[in-house]
Amino acid sequence: MHKTIFVYFSYSGGNDKIAKHLQDELGCDILKLETEATYSPTSLKTMFAGGMESVRKISPALKPYTFDSAKYDNIIIGTPVWAWTFSPALRTFTDHTKVKGKNVLLTCTHGGKPGKTIEKLTDLFAGNNILFKKEIKVPITTDILEKISLEIAEILR
Repeated sequence: MHKTIFVYFSYSGGNDKIAKHLQDELGCDILKLETEATYSPTSLKTMFAGGMESVRKISPALKPYTFDSAKYDNIIIGTPVWAWTFSPALRTFTDHTKVKGKNVLLTCTHGGKPGKTIEKLTDLFAGNNILFKKEIKVPITTDILEKISLEIAEILR
């Protein structure tokens, strides 16, 4: 069996739900990226600052994590959409962790306008075999979780 990990950042909890579900259903490992600075999910100031980080391509400091891409055949990426692109935490991850020659599955959660997030993620993970691209509209329901895990399981067979 091929080893799989879900690497993600979660702002308001949507990707946390996906991570838990994929871990339960697929038995994959999870790596939650956490920034040193805390983003308050209820603050407009925080949302604006996070959006500006995305637009300016800023890479915020992450809390320490352990990740060895050599241990995994498949890497699932999860990010919320911030200012029509992926979260700054994901940029920091790719700045410090080289992922090449892997099977990569891309997901983004959004409230209505995903922009070019999947396209930008595809560019960010160039040099990998992109197997799956999925824009997921919140709220994350049980039906959505089931559909995603079935689609991913089918691809990873």
